[in-house]
Amino acid sequence: MFDIDDANEAIVYSPAKIERARERKAEMDRFQQDKALQKDAEKAARKQAAQDKKEAAVLQTQIFS
Repeated sequence: MFDIDDANEAIVYSPAKIERARERKAEMDRFQQDKALQKDAEKAARKQAAQDKKEAAVLQTQIFS
């Protein structure tokens, strides 16, 4: 990479800084993955609750019919 102010001068990053950036990226990726898993679990729970409600309604109509 090059310095914006001086195109002839390269920007050098320390290995520690690069490692921190990689760790931060990995942490963000894990967070996004956990968030997606949580969203999927909530969606499945809502679907199951709707199915249970529908089954309960069917049973109730059968009982009172």
